[in-house]
Amino acid sequence: MKKVYLSVISVLCTFAGVNSQSIILTTPATATSNLVSPLATVVNDDTSYYYNASASVDLMGKLYVINNTASSMTINVKRTVLYAVGGSINQFCWGGLCYAPNTNVSTYSETIAAGDTNKTAFYTDYFPYDNAGVSYIKYRFYNLNDTSEFVETTVRYAAGTTSIEEQNNVITSVYPNPATDLINFNFATGNNITNGTITITDLSGKIVKTAIIPENPAIQSVDVSQLTQGVYIYSIYANNKVIATKKFVVKK
Repeated sequence: MKKVYLSVISVLCTFAGVNSQSIILTTPATATSNLVSPLATVVNDDTSYYYNASASVDLMGKLYVINNTASSMTINVKRTVLYAVGGSINQFCWGGLCYAPNTNVSTYSETIAAGDTNKTAFYTDYFPYDNAGVSYIKYRFYNLNDTSEFVETTVRYAAGTTSIEEQNNVITSVYPNPATDLINFNFATGNNITNGTITITDLSGKIVKTAIIPENPAIQSVDVSQLTQGVYIYSIYANNKVIATKKFVVKK
């Protein structure tokens, strides 16, 4: 990404760790429904989390967009669906328009003045339509006049699943990552898992591996030696709900 010197002192003080990036993305500074991630947190090349225990509730994601340069900047947005739960629909709004679910690049732009923050232009809608699970959508914000100047972030939408805290109480570790031959899942003692499965999908959403989890497991290993090198997503199902979903890498 093109590096731009930060000339706005107030932004420098607040975002010292990202002061060389021309665009800064943060979670909202005020309370937002279903947002699990901390408020006012920089999410450049990171993930923000939205969650509701019901798969019937629509989730709305929001991001603040900061022009971290000394000149005005015209910004477009590109969406990439990393993984979407079957039957769910997602869309995004930018440049004064909300785009159809099959639109991946904004047709209108937002111009943000030097050092300013746009708090209202970008938001997303995730409609689970009673399909429980976790979806990952990546968004790229780029300078329309210099497309090499960009930043990306991922939004995780979890609907009808257990909470993030509950996930952490069930899964203690997943290793190694990157994996070559086996990927191992360590489960907490007394996890009470029944009817458990692990599914591995590629980034197109195709299931490439499935493993049955025994009741109350301590560790479960899955053979990934036949998978080609690349990025995959594992989902752990227990008691008819998704309890964990995350990306991992297979390396040869």
